[in-house]
Amino acid sequence: MNCEIRRAAVVALALLAFACVRTAPAPDTGYWVTSDSSAYSPVVRFRVTSVRGNNTLRIRVDSGVVAVPGQVTTDAPVVLTNLYAVAYLATTNRGPLALATIDTVRFADRRGWVAVGASDSVRLAGYLRFGERRSVGAEFDFPSDSAPAHAWLVFRLSAKVVDRWLPFDPSGPLRVGRSGGSVHVYACSDRDITGQVDSARANGLRRAYGAVC
Repeated sequence: MNCEIRRAAVVALALLAFACVRTAPAPDTGYWVTSDSSAYSPVVRFRVTSVRGNNTLRIRVDSGVVAVPGQVTTDAPVVLTNLYAVAYLATTNRGPLALATIDTVRFADRRGWVAVGASDSVRLAGYLRFGERRSVGAEFDFPSDSAPAHAWLVFRLSAKVVDRWLPFDPSGPLRVGRSGGSVHVYACSDRDITGQVDSARANGLRRAYGAVC
């Protein structure tokens, strides 16, 4: 009798453990999105995860780095201010003959992709110094109906270039004198938003990042 009770208890515990494993939420899986290397503009590296809600696709950058070229020192000057990022959901704009077509609406200067969705602009940093590496994090939301599973992520970073001949006080108003212009950096994923690698796009990014992204 005792053996039967023990056997029943073991079976019950096994079933309970199996049920717990089966009902536990799946862990988030992330992947990296990195811009092309550069000697004169910032380089970004984002680890992203995607979470679908009732009506929203949320792209979360849970581990990101923005690196300004150069050797950082304690008195390194500020070179960029107002760093913002926008995330796009992109699909190909290449036709049956594999010729890039022009997006005449909003992104005519980009080749290799067309945006089917755009997030709000998110501020990543108030300023960056020469040679600085800054850890960043952000979230970007899209309506679920604008997020086809085959789409991939493109990040566009924008910042103002500081006139390095004039002083900059981060605690005061952002008066940095004459504008040095703007800088824009694109980072394109070689995976779709479900995390699946697109081998053709991955190879294209390796061969000619600027042409594909």
